Amino acid sequence: MICNALIGLVMFVNYHNDPAALVPPGATTAEVRALPGLPGSGTVDAFAFINGLALVIVDGNAYWQNPSTCAWIFYENIYDPSFYQYTFYMVNDQWYHRYNTGVSLPISTEFSEDFESGATVGDLLPPNASRFTWIVLLSPLAPNVPAYNALGACLRAGTCDFLDNRLDFVSTVVHSGQKSLRFYAVPPSPESLTSKSLLDRGLVIFRKGDDAWYSGWYYAEGDLPFTLLDFETSGINGRPGFRITLRNGALGAELKWLDKPTYLQDPGSMVTFPSGQWVNVRVHVLFSEDEFGKVEIWQDGVRVLSQQGRTLPTADSVIDYLQVGITATPRETVLYVDDIHLSATPKFSAIIRKSLPHR
Repeated sequence: MICNALIGLVMFVNYHNDPAALVPPGATTAEVRALPGLPGSGTVDAFAFINGLALVIVDGNAYWQNPSTCAWIFYENIYDPSFYQYTFYMVNDQWYHRYNTGVSLPISTEFSEDFESGATVGDLLPPNASRFTWIVLLSPLAPNVPAYNALGACLRAGTCDFLDNRLDFVSTVVHSGQKSLRFYAVPPSPESLTSKSLLDRGLVIFRKGDDAWYSGWYYAEGDLPFTLLDFETSGINGRPGFRITLRNGALGAELKWLDKPTYLQDPGSMVTFPSGQWVNVRVHVLFSEDEFGKVEIWQDGVRVLSQQGRTLPTADSVIDYLQVGITATPRETVLYVDDIHLSATPKFSAIIRKSLPHR
């Protein structure tokens, strides 16, 4: 539908002079990109239907479409597209992350951690950033970003103790070696709705068209968390991204962005995620902001989910954070994590091991 006097005249070259077209129900991102009359530069970096209304992200700005007039109405600025050009750059085939301080650090698609060395949070957050780069303990006693950042800073320095949520090296429940990491989260406050106990790895890089392969071993003691792995981008307000979920007791996924598309197992063949034993979770994500993205999930070597769809917030966004642990939970949760691996290729072995006795 063309929403002005030039009904039936569709020109696909000059977006500024063409009449605006109504986004049809069920349109794909590719179809929306071909419509005339798009706002701004006309280059759509993301698209979604929210409450029945079409929304596009163009030049870092969000626009709603008026379904009666087809006009695109500015809603808000979401992010600065130049952030990615400034922040991420390559020298001699090596990617770097440039921080606001002017310091640049090398970044990679490769990361492994077996939690065998260390005894404190400070050991997990070394100055050279060779392991993790931050800790997030969102809880009733650390209910917002300033509070949990201050807590993380003093824990890293060894000048304070945990408040309620915590993480600890343990030797009683391990998948391999002598240690694993125990994440603990109390129930959230009514204001926050979620509780977190996680580690950030902030020196990774995945872009549109990239594959991410992840493997980790998890042991839930009692109730399950809602999410146990997040891929996030720091360039957009709220750090949206793709996360691995546990809905209705089974592994799935969600793009934490706009309409939050979900990827769930078929209810007729759903494989439940057990408590009280070690479980290998293997994930493959093909990052794309449109319908050509993909997610695959294996549980103990058995593929339980394979679906296509949106897996990246915007076409130009960069996944630069990996979050591991209790990345969100609505209830008291205990989760052990061991032997995690991240790569751009499926080079690590997904060893099937159904359970390990509680030692």
